[in-house]
Amino acid sequence: MPYANINVAKLAVDVNKTRPVYGAITVTQSDTGDTNTANQIAVLSHPSGTDVLNPPSSPVVAGPGPFNGYYKLTGYVAEAPLKEVIVVNGELIVPVHALYKSTAAWAGFRHTANNVTVAFVFGLEQGGQIFFSQRPTTGYQAAVGVLTNIAGGGKLEALAGAKVSVWVASNKSGTLTLGNSNISIEMIEDLT
Repeated sequence: MPYANINVAKLAVDVNKTRPVYGAITVTQSDTGDTNTANQIAVLSHPSGTDVLNPPSSPVVAGPGPFNGYYKLTGYVAEAPLKEVIVVNGELIVPVHALYKSTAAWAGFRHTANNVTVAFVFGLEQGGQIFFSQRPTTGYQAAVGVLTNIAGGGKLEALAGAKVSVWVASNKSGTLTLGNSNISIEMIEDLT
C-alpha cells in the first residue's frame, strides 16, 4: 500500500493554504480636465525640504495622517474580480495572516508644480498602527501637468484584517491628480 503514510488532515490543511487569495484597487480614466475630486489630493511639501522623501521609519498610531509629509490616497475603488480580499474606503483588507506580493502597482499622476518629485509607499495598518514601506517609488515631473508614470511592487506580511493603503509625498506643495492606477495583491504563503 504506497499511500499508507499520508496524513489526510495535514494534506487538507496544506491544500487550503495554497488557495487563491487576491484583490485589486484602481483609479480609472483620471486625466487632464478631470473634475473628480476623489482622484485629487492637496499635498504640502515634505519636511525634508529636498527630493529625498523618506516615509516614517517607525510605526505610527493609526489615523488619517499626514505622517512625515505622506498623505493617504482615498480615491481607489475595488477592481473585480476579488477573491477573499475586500475593499473599504480605498484600502485592501486581507482575510488571513499571510505573506502577500504586489506585482502590479502602478500609477500615472500630474502635479500643479514644476520640477517636482513625488513618492508613493504602501501603508499597512494592523494592531492600531500603520507601518510604512521604507522603499518609496518616486517619479519626477519637469513641467506642470505633464503625465508622469511610476511602477513598483514588493512583498509584505500582513495579519488577518490588516488594511493595505497607498500614501504619497511631494517635495513641493500643490495638488496631485492620480490617474489610471492599479494596485493588486496576491497571497503567496498562508502563515496561519
